Amino acid sequence: MSMAPVSKTHGRKGDTLLFIRRKRRRSTEMESHGAWKIAYADFVTAMMAFFLLMWLINTTTQDQKNAMADYFNPYQQDENTTPKPQGGIISIFDGGNMAGQQMDQDKEGNPQTTKDQVIITKEQFEKIKEKMDASKTDKEDVDGFKQVRDSIDSALERMPELRGLANNVQIDEVPEGLRIQIVDKDDFSMFQLGSAALTPRARTLVRMLAPALAQVPNRIAVSGHTDSLQMGGNAKYSNWELSSDRANAARREMVDASLDIEKFARVEGRADSDPLIKENLKDPRNRRISILVLKRSVAPISSGAKVRKPEDTAEMMLKAPNVMNSLKPAGSKNP
Repeated sequence: MSMAPVSKTHGRKGDTLLFIRRKRRRSTEMESHGAWKIAYADFVTAMMAFFLLMWLINTTTQDQKNAMADYFNPYQQDENTTPKPQGGIISIFDGGNMAGQQMDQDKEGNPQTTKDQVIITKEQFEKIKEKMDASKTDKEDVDGFKQVRDSIDSALERMPELRGLANNVQIDEVPEGLRIQIVDKDDFSMFQLGSAALTPRARTLVRMLAPALAQVPNRIAVSGHTDSLQMGGNAKYSNWELSSDRANAARREMVDASLDIEKFARVEGRADSDPLIKENLKDPRNRRISILVLKRSVAPISSGAKVRKPEDTAEMMLKAPNVMNSLKPAGSKNP
């Protein structure tokens, strides 16, 4: 410790000798010499984190960004539900969880979540399961519709009895399923004039559809359509009755060709209420039979209907062609 110069004072007897000590202040320069290094290190660390964030934003996809956002979001708000912690294990309000682990309970016996668990209600779980099943069913329907379409196209090319009728068969997808329409044209008519009796080539064409439809479990709907020309003097028999009878005639032919009767969801007559050519209601193309292969979400499949593989439909194919020389009477009894 340094001492300041001491001044000595002489006084009278009894005077006190005073020593004055002055404390020299140290310089604070040495104390603050390294403080800026800590601040600089914090700044560099922050800049590194910033540039890393920018790099991640530019190199990740939107799905990856959403996944990261979900990971760092500890709560998820669903409609009409209370937010619950997210995690990797899904638990149900039934005293257990899907991972087979026992859940902790509070004093009142209510299930408690951990950081690795998320609780959903049974209703929410059922909705998730329904969506997964619906997605699987939709894919099966799409594959089945393609199989039906390919089978029909192949038969139209292979069977000499149907040569030239490809333009009379229109296939397209509608919200309810796959629609197959057999359409009248000037050079081809499915039914005799004003009658529900199928012409020979039309019978072959309708029976040809049976093996294709038997390859999928989907149910079908048959509807008959007419043009706007009204029936003759018999007012009790209108286009409504005629279209219904024609739809039933097509159904009977497919059943005779070994298509299971359980596959039919409905058979109906639409008269001229749903024209194909709306600009001309008298156009012959409005006279048609529509066969709709229904999606399973529209009509659940029947457990009694058999599903046949393509290689197992040979017997059905034998019943489809060569019927022109062995026509049954129009009034024969069929299912």
